[in-house]
Amino acid sequence: MVNNFNAEQARNNIESGLYSYERMLREILANTETASRMRFRMTTTSYDDSLENREIITQVTEELQKRGFGVASIEVGERIFVEVSF
Repeated sequence: MVNNFNAEQARNNIESGLYSYERMLREILANTETASRMRFRMTTTSYDDSLENREIITQVTEELQKRGFGVASIEVGERIFVEVSF
């Protein structure tokens, strides 16, 4: 299967606005599933450090912990890294 994702779509994603809870959770879970299939025990996803993202990360962290994952948020510069371990 070929992925037809292109540069215009990438630019549109950047301009599409902030993350929602559902989008962030879905992205982190997809990254975690991919990492587990590659036999990694941890994955990291990064987000812009904004008040909105901080609030969503708090909610997503609670959901991931309910599902049994270890979760850490690490702030570096203007980014927040969400590290998920299993």
